Amino acid sequence: MERISIKAFRASEDPIRANRFLGEHQRVLQDAGVSSALPSDDSWTYEDECAVITAEHPTLGMVGGCKIKLVKSGRQLPFEKHLLPLETDLRAKANDALLEGGSELCGLWVAQRYAGHGLPWYLTAAATSIASQLSVRSIVCLAAEYSMDYAIRNGFVKMTEVGMAGQFIFPIPSIRSYALINREPISLQHARSVERQRLISLRLNPNQVRLEPIKGQLVEVAYSLKLDQKVIPISQVLNDEARVARRSA
Repeated sequence: MERISIKAFRASEDPIRANRFLGEHQRVLQDAGVSSALPSDDSWTYEDECAVITAEHPTLGMVGGCKIKLVKSGRQLPFEKHLLPLETDLRAKANDALLEGGSELCGLWVAQRYAGHGLPWYLTAAATSIASQLSVRSIVCLAAEYSMDYAIRNGFVKMTEVGMAGQFIFPIPSIRSYALINREPISLQHARSVERQRLISLRLNPNQVRLEPIKGQLVEVAYSLKLDQKVIPISQVLNDEARVARRSA
């Protein structure tokens, strides 16, 4: 039986694995002919605000991954960075998704050596399931037309308020992509029944082994999705409270 492991971690906690992700992702973009339109950016590889999901095969190594990036003051999500040149009033139209508590599912890739195994389903589910650990209230994503079903079945819907009913010609003229959003990552209101059951199971038990069906076969997937929770030092809490008190005085 085919076996694979899917792991979630904060980029800052494992920059070596995050950089392996970056290198493999760039190879996929090069093979697809879109690397010039999506230049490499390694700034996220040391960020607490970026959760990384990787898929690793016992003999083929890292074969896929994706990221959840949290809104951070002073920094644009890739979603905003890519779409602003195409829609200058994007922030006004999608402001609720770009404020604190928002996030983006991005950087989904699968290596050619492991294509056709249904990995995008499991990666998208893993990323969506950790929303509760990250305390996010919404997740946006930008998905090519041929891959958007992975997100839609996991609870995303088209952002019809932007683009042409959510559609953009991106990243190159021959590809149509859609702006999508999951406004209910906790209740999973729009997720399909099968995917919703998987998401709830992964949320309740983020470290588990599941037999996942794909193309009439079962794949043994070992999920390890429990993130280390950040502990704020008591000195920082006291300093923050003191600053608030001074402002209120």
